[in-house]
Amino acid sequence: QIVQQAQEIKSGEKIYKAKCASCHGDKGEVETYGLSKKLKDMSLDEMKTAIRDYEIKEKDNGMAILMEPYLMVENDIEKVYKYLQEVNK
Repeated sequence: QIVQQAQEIKSGEKIYKAKCASCHGDKGEVETYGLSKKLKDMSLDEMKTAIRDYEIKEKDNGMAILMEPYLMVENDIEKVYKYLQEVNK
């Protein structure tokens, strides 16, 4: 269980650094373009909803086009969330 959790956090770190950090900061601490909530302060449900809304084009505060290449499956969102929880302890 602990090994699996560590692997998920490491995987989440890799995904986060590749897809999120350049705009949202090293630890999810940046309110990107003054429009997004800090990722580190979002619940898992909020993160899933935000990604889903960008994906189905329900949410467009001008950032949907920028988010398109960074959309991810639910399992990856969970890993990113776990990584952010760990790195912001």
